[in-house]
Amino acid sequence: SSAQESVPLRHGLEWQPEPWFGHPAVAAMMLAISHFGTALLPVPDEIPPPPPPPPPPPKSPPTAPEAFPRVSAMPLRSGSPTGSISRLSGSEAPPPPPSPMEVDAAFARVAEVAMSVRWDLHGEALYAAKACLEYRSRELERVQKSKEEFSRRLEEAPLERRRLQSADTQEEEVLGKPVLSTEEDEHTELAKLWCRQEVHMDEVTALDVFVTAAGVAYLASASKDGLAIVQGPDAFAFDAPLAGLVPPSDDEEATAVALLRTPASSSDDFLVAAAGRGAQVGIWTSRQLDSEETACIRLSASGNDVVSLASEPSARPRLAGASGMIAFVWNLDNGLTERELRHRGPVSGVRMPCPGYLVSLCTPSAGSGDIAGSAPCLQLWDLRQRLPAAKFFAAAATPGNVCFDAVCDAATDVLLLAVAGNSGFEAWDVRQAVKPLARTTSLPLSGLGAAPISVSLDPYCGNLAAVGSSGPSGSAKGGALLLGRLDEANPIFWHCRDGPDSAAGVLRWAPPSRIASGTHFGRSPGILVAGLADAGLWAGRAEVVDV
Repeated sequence: SSAQESVPLRHGLEWQPEPWFGHPAVAAMMLAISHFGTALLPVPDEIPPPPPPPPPPPKSPPTAPEAFPRVSAMPLRSGSPTGSISRLSGSEAPPPPPSPMEVDAAFARVAEVAMSVRWDLHGEALYAAKACLEYRSRELERVQKSKEEFSRRLEEAPLERRRLQSADTQEEEVLGKPVLSTEEDEHTELAKLWCRQEVHMDEVTALDVFVTAAGVAYLASASKDGLAIVQGPDAFAFDAPLAGLVPPSDDEEATAVALLRTPASSSDDFLVAAAGRGAQVGIWTSRQLDSEETACIRLSASGNDVVSLASEPSARPRLAGASGMIAFVWNLDNGLTERELRHRGPVSGVRMPCPGYLVSLCTPSAGSGDIAGSAPCLQLWDLRQRLPAAKFFAAAATPGNVCFDAVCDAATDVLLLAVAGNSGFEAWDVRQAVKPLARTTSLPLSGLGAAPISVSLDPYCGNLAAVGSSGPSGSAKGGALLLGRLDEANPIFWHCRDGPDSAAGVLRWAPPSRIASGTHFGRSPGILVAGLADAGLWAGRAEVVDV
């Protein structure tokens, strides 16, 4: 109703709407044109040529600006949708309004386009819904097949495990590898052979074993009492005789000992290397053990204490030692330093498991640039090269309570490494250095605050590892002696029932003897010797027992 009333405009002008302007068809057409443009209007058969442009207005002299532009009352054509309105001078007349037929045609076109768009969208929605249903059905089918396959494998797992165990047992019997019982109610444990009390007057700090060409075994042990004692021959008998003792330093702690073959000698003579709190290593011959002679050779380090010694198992052996941040390699023919292997932190131990190779344990210092920060690192050195051949970072160990071992399998010549610390254990086969051979973070230690203090791999059986731990809160009393197998990715370590009462700070496997042979092993395991915190020695052998 308000559309039929006159609307006052500025400057006294009025807008008079036409009576047909409020028609619903016209409103629909205007709405369609506002949304879809003029493309919805019917196209005429002939398009009239555009009108010629108006002539430019004549130039007039500049005059003073008026308050409002000059306007002239020019009535619009009859039937204009905008009514009669005064326009600015010089503007064109608006086009004529569409006829009712044109309005109806435009409205029909709008309705047709709207219906086509609606059906197109409806079709796309139906297609999308169908695709979703098909994808969901395929996914449900795949999940169902996976569940069926998992159930089938779960049912077949016991049979497959028995088949693989039977095949591995047959293969290991042919290759001469260790064959241990795989029954779930059995496990491998250490049985005590003997325990020698008060061999030393203080804690045992180092052990080494040497077997001559004639099969005579000798055992050397160093202690904080300042002495290195050698027992043998037949060092692993209960009443082994004392071969002699050497003082590596005057009234100070003996930190390391090593037995090695005499260079260029085919006899049963051997050398004893021992070090104390100092930068020198003394070497004695086996003939000097029962005399008071001084060392025949003195080897010099860099000024720091020598904390570890290792001998090379070869005809012309070399001696390695750890002092400060350097691992030294000495030539025993001339007593000179052959190599100085520098590290990025303190070196706490060295091993020479096979000729030409050395393994060292280093804890990198802060800011050294190592990719693993301050994690303990085992470094494998080829003594013909300048840089390490490989590095093994111990993720299960932490600095402070870290121990390691490196051996060469007596049957396969495979180099095995192991490290223990912070209730964790890791072992590697150097042929597959990317992934640990065995790893666990839950060693069954003897109480709160207990930590591994020694580890040793059996090179004679090939798949046994022993770990010695301190007592609660790091005490020497109440320590544990554990044994596990490396043929399991997540090994389980068992307590030794007849183990020593004191913590085993040093462990070393000795060659097997006839008392250590058993029916459960294809290859006889070695004899484990432990140096104890109460100044004694303990020995045991591996055997399979019921849980």
